[in-house]
Amino acid sequence: MKYADHLRQVASLGESEDGPALSLHLSYSSKQSARVLASLPAHALSDSSTLQHQAQQLYIAELWATLAYQHVCVLVSGKKQDHQLAYTSQAQLVSTFLGKVVGSASSWCLPVLYVLLADLRYLAAVADSVNPSATSQGLPCQEDCARTVNRAFSLCATDRVNPGPTSRRKGVYKIASLSMKCYFKVDRPALCKNLVRATTSDPSIPRLETYSLADQVTWRYYLGYLAFLNGEETSAREHLEWAFEKCHVRAKRNQELILTYLIPLRLLTGTFPSAKLLASYPTINALYLPFLSAIRTGSLKAYDEALAAAQHSFSDMACWMTMERVREICVRSLFKVVWLASDRASRVGVGAFMKAMKMQGVELGLQGVKDEDVSMGEMDALDETECIITTMIYKGYMKGYVSHEKRTVVLAKSGPFPSLSARKQPK
Repeated sequence: MKYADHLRQVASLGESEDGPALSLHLSYSSKQSARVLASLPAHALSDSSTLQHQAQQLYIAELWATLAYQHVCVLVSGKKQDHQLAYTSQAQLVSTFLGKVVGSASSWCLPVLYVLLADLRYLAAVADSVNPSATSQGLPCQEDCARTVNRAFSLCATDRVNPGPTSRRKGVYKIASLSMKCYFKVDRPALCKNLVRATTSDPSIPRLETYSLADQVTWRYYLGYLAFLNGEETSAREHLEWAFEKCHVRAKRNQELILTYLIPLRLLTGTFPSAKLLASYPTINALYLPFLSAIRTGSLKAYDEALAAAQHSFSDMACWMTMERVREICVRSLFKVVWLASDRASRVGVGAFMKAMKMQGVELGLQGVKDEDVSMGEMDALDETECIITTMIYKGYMKGYVSHEKRTVVLAKSGPFPSLSARKQPK
């Protein structure tokens, strides 16, 4: 497709308010854009007056000519691997579209806006990835992108002119989801709370149920992820479970993202993923199977080794603290093994639990003590073990109490190790 044809198409589709078709002609990765790029001469951008002259000869309105030209700048910059310029050009394109089109248009512009913002986020990520100073100075392009997406959100949420189906408010949830994605990427999750409040508290915004299922799943996923980060486990689990159930069966990558956070949340309630589920998601299976095996056998050593091996991954995914909490379930399994080995006795010496933990590689008491101070180190280890047991009782993993004087754990005769789903958590 020659540039002149591209100009005519952009102008015609824009004037006729054909959003879906226009979005293809302004997309960074569409076939239409690829054909335009292939037809451009090597010096296309070195003499911008030539392209502008074509627009004048064809009597193309300045707005559509500007959008077409800015889009071509993005394509050429990307082809030249000038990622910073590609992002800057895309930012100019989005700014023009927001200022000259979205501000006064009805919902017809939303398909175009979705594509432009998605491309902006992608190009921002690429530009920051090749910028050597990006990590030390934050992520400048992605932070700028987040501000632009938020501006688009405001323009849609505050549409007071177009009624009902023609309102730009139809795009609120989709753009809000993209905005949350940007905020998470630049480590600004606190800003998501205002976004959620603005989206859910305005009665004039269409209900979530009226949006496509894909938009609903995306929104519920980000609500679940935000709740996960804030330690709101019940809310996070409910949102993520809904998102996983409704997620398209072929969207494996999205399902894996949901399971990354849903599995540790469900482990805290004693719900283990089935072997069939894990077999369907090899990445999730490789990540969590070592922990599941360790919990089932009470192998605290294996759990700690798996946690150390996955530290970098869990830190990047913000799962580290949750998996540290799941470790308590492995401790419970180990203590239950000690109780079973004691013939289910209602009284078990603290020393038995201490020895079991030491056998699992847990360092207890004073480290590096001299031979003459061994007894002192042993006493300290017993005290530390008592503290661990007391904490497990307090958190509802065990039922009973610790007799410090007799160094004995007195366990309940009925159900000393309650099921994880039935345990009473501290208030």
